[in-house]
Amino acid sequence: MPNFNTHVNFGIYFYPFVLFIYKITSRFFHFSMPEDKIIAIGFLIFVLSSDMPDIDHNHSLLHRFVKLLTISAAIYFEFTGKIIISYFDLNVENVLLRFLFSFLFGIFIGILYELIIPRHRGPLHTVWAALIYGGIIGYGTYYITSSLNNALFLGIISVFGYVLHLILDRYFVEKNGKLGIR
Repeated sequence: MPNFNTHVNFGIYFYPFVLFIYKITSRFFHFSMPEDKIIAIGFLIFVLSSDMPDIDHNHSLLHRFVKLLTISAAIYFEFTGKIIISYFDLNVENVLLRFLFSFLFGIFIGILYELIIPRHRGPLHTVWAALIYGGIIGYGTYYITSSLNNALFLGIISVFGYVLHLILDRYFVEKNGKLGIR
C-alpha cells in the first residue's frame, strides 16, 4: 500500500489534471467555474482528500491531527460555551475548575473518537464514503458561501481526491520507497 507521502504527492500532482477535466466538463454542461480563491482552497482540499481514507488508521498523521483538532474543539466549546456545565446546572465559576472540567470533557471526546472510527480499510475505504465525504464538503461550502458553483466544485474535487487514494491503494504497492503495480 502506498504511504502518506505517495498519497499526498499524487494529490499535489493530479490537481492540475483534475482542474483541467473540471473546466472541460463545466463548458460541456454549461456551468461556470468557481471563484479563484475557491480553486486555490480546492488545492488544499484535494490534497487532504487524497489521504482522507487513512483517517481510520491509528498511526496516520491525518488521524492524529483530526483527533487533536476534535479534542481541542471540545475543550474550547465547553470552556467558552459552558454547554455541559449549563445543561447539568453546575455552578462552576472558578476558571481553573471550569477548564479542568472542559479538559476532562475533551479527553472523553478523544476516547469516543477512537471508539467511533472504524477499522482500517473498512467502510471508510469505499466509494460510498467518498460520496458522503464529498456531500459533506459540498453542503458545508454551500452553507458558508451560498454559492452552488463553489459547493459543486469543492464537493466534486473532494470526491476525486478521495477516490484517487482508493485507486492507489487498490492497484499499487509500495516497497522500499518504490511504487509498483500490484
